[in-house]
Amino acid sequence: MNYKINFKNWGSNFAVPSSVVRKYMLNADEGYIKILLYILSEGEGSFITTELSEKTGVSENDIYEAVGFWASKNIISCDDISPEENKKDKGSIKAQSPEKAKIISEIEAVDPAAESISKKVSVRYSPKDIEKIVDESPELKFLMDNSQIILKRPIKYSEQGSLINLFEYYGFSAASILMLLEYCEKIGKTSIGYVEAIAKSWFENEIIDHIAVEREIIRLLDKNKLEKKIAAEFGIETKLTPTQIAFVEKWAKLGFDIDIISFAYEKCVDSTNKLSFPYINKILESWAEKGFKTREQIGAEKAPQNKRSKTKPQKEHSYDLEEFYRLALNSTPDFKGD
Repeated sequence: MNYKINFKNWGSNFAVPSSVVRKYMLNADEGYIKILLYILSEGEGSFITTELSEKTGVSENDIYEAVGFWASKNIISCDDISPEENKKDKGSIKAQSPEKAKIISEIEAVDPAAESISKKVSVRYSPKDIEKIVDESPELKFLMDNSQIILKRPIKYSEQGSLINLFEYYGFSAASILMLLEYCEKIGKTSIGYVEAIAKSWFENEIIDHIAVEREIIRLLDKNKLEKKIAAEFGIETKLTPTQIAFVEKWAKLGFDIDIISFAYEKCVDSTNKLSFPYINKILESWAEKGFKTREQIGAEKAPQNKRSKTKPQKEHSYDLEEFYRLALNSTPDFKGD
């Protein structure tokens, strides 16, 4: 299919730098492109956050990041907002300096009455702060570069700020954060907010150093595999519910593999003619109490009962029924008579 520009419908026009198209257009966030195109279309002039938001439909937070991004690439110029202008432009973001945030962090760490670190307000950085912090830290530079590779997209300034928070104030190493990002990418949860929530949960449970993080990720991956196997074995085509996932976690902690869980499922269906996670749980708890981990161990328990059941017919009959049926089937009656 061939394309051509319909100049008849053109009104006024404006220029877009070739460097923007070549270097940034393919990978830049949609909001960043919207903001730049609007600013370029207006030509000379200054803008405030609320105005840009009204004209483009882009959130004020994203505008602040977009403007900082294009300013850092020398595509547009951006003056720092003074406190007076900040009051007038209620949509502007007040960036908290790293020094002030560090003081807050230290106070919360020593004051028992203060909120826990995980519940404090996240530190907000301006794009200039972020670029300065990253440039001065080889480990953070490594983190930002590889984060974009793992997530397969550019990282916004607010997202970079969140990663810096995890590194600076929660004590995660760059390698640990990258492992967490790889895990989230594997399970299809690439939102930095989701990454941050997991990291804060780990912080509360003292899962911070590299070895602890690696061990926890292995546990989570094993749990996810078990969930998928159970869903397939039980014939569940939708995602497991939180209650069902809680049962799966419990079974994993009890040390049962998919084979024994499947065996318990068979017993459940045989007895109830339906799938019941609570019923399966009772079966598995019973086996756990008895130390059963294999089908052989479970079958060995029932062997004495089967022997007793086989002796019952011998008490009721003076002859062997099985032998009688065998002879009856194999013998050929003689109808000739005398």
